[in-house]
Amino acid sequence: MNAPVSPSVRLHLQSQGQGRPLLSLHSSSGSHAQWRALAELLTRRGGHQLLMPDLHGHGRSPAWPAQAADSLRIDALAALACLDGVEEPVDLVGHSYGGAVALQLALLQPQRVRSLLLYEPVAFGLLRRYEPQGEAWQQIRRIAAMVADKPREEAARLFTDYWSGGSGWLQLNTAQQATIAERIATVSRHFNALFAADWGRPELQRLRMPVLLVGGVLTREPARRVSELLAAWLPDARQHWLTRAGHLGPLTHASQVAELIADFVQREPAAA
Repeated sequence: MNAPVSPSVRLHLQSQGQGRPLLSLHSSSGSHAQWRALAELLTRRGGHQLLMPDLHGHGRSPAWPAQAADSLRIDALAALACLDGVEEPVDLVGHSYGGAVALQLALLQPQRVRSLLLYEPVAFGLLRRYEPQGEAWQQIRRIAAMVADKPREEAARLFTDYWSGGSGWLQLNTAQQATIAERIATVSRHFNALFAADWGRPELQRLRMPVLLVGGVLTREPARRVSELLAAWLPDARQHWLTRAGHLGPLTHASQVAELIADFVQREPAAA
């Protein structure tokens, strides 16, 4: 197991609102901007301070630290550093890679987390450890290998089309395509980190806080299967599936997902 690495450079952090802290972690190739609908909704409702970092190699944050391992701890520890000065437990939200980072953060310091809302947290190491012969694991291994091996723009297109469930690449403008291509090397590091996230059931059962696992019915099988395993193993977890959404639900159904998050964090009591 890799030893914790203290972040030497701060992540770029956007903060909005006042009240109980909510830390939101974006998906691979994205940035804090994906939480715009959530920020607007919580601003209208009040009661929360939304903390939105850009993870390493994304948005306005520094690149992945030189010589650092491909580990979820890199972004989890940097996200924890965003909570310096925050004394009360936070509501923690994450999408895809950001959801897996949120789980890693909670495992490192469970006392800092009041609740977890995770949209398809892709901790693929669970598939590698527990279902190595399953089609879900074999599928995501192939996708990760192709993303790592292909030229940058081709890899960015493959990655985008896979998670969008079709031709998502063609729906992006030139600037958006260039941004994803620029971040694709970090995305490959994300895959490595996710494959190493092979927590055991005893570790996950230490997370006693309320957890809502949200997903899209139209998602890819590897993401669905990880969510199912987590729902079975986390002590206080329940699932919610959006019937017309896929893996990119926080982007394609931003208002609906924002409502789910706001309702959950405003109604859910803290863990005992």
